[in-house]
Order: sequence, then C-alpha cells, then structure tokens
Amino acid sequence: MYLYSSAMKPGLSRKFNKHWSGPHKITRVVTHLNYEIVDQNNKKQTVHVNRLKSAYDSEAWKPKAERKTVEKLRKKPNLRSKEEEEDETKFGPHPLLEVRQP
Repeated sequence: MYLYSSAMKPGLSRKFNKHWSGPHKITRVVTHLNYEIVDQNNKKQTVHVNRLKSAYDSEAWKPKAERKTVEKLRKKPNLRSKEEEEDETKFGPHPLLEVRQP
C-alpha cells in the first residue's frame, strides 16, 4: 500500500512534491474505513482508506534491518568484578574529598 500525504515542507514547489510514500503494510483493520499500517522502519499509524493506494508489486515490501540505537552503542561490558569495584575509594565531585557511603 502507498500512503497519500498532501503536506509539504515550506519553501518547496508543489509541482515537484512526492505525494505518495511507501510501501506500507496493513497490520490491522480498525474499522471498515480506517486501517493501521506500518512502514519499513516499523512506524505504525492509523489512516483513512481514502489515503491508501494498492501496490501491485508484493516484493517491494522489504522491512529495514533493526538499527542500533544510541543506548545500545553506549553500553560497554563491565569487565571488573564487584569486589574490585568495592575496593576502590569513592571520590566526590572534588577529587580530594572522599565520599563515605553507609
């Protein structure tokens, strides 16, 4: 399915605007006039049937691979044991002040 969107970015010519985006896949029929669709980036949205157009090539639908998020990239494995972490002296915001934990 292709989705119609008449929205346009400011400053662009209406003549060269792409009105149909997609392909999308129908995941659920909400009512007989509203459908829930998902795009290739797994973004869901509910749209009215008058904004949908059939796609005749079923091989056009290829969901994109899951991208690594920033949180996944920032996580580093903890190679130290808990005993080593407890043995370290904890320092506060000032490096010369030691913070005592109860």
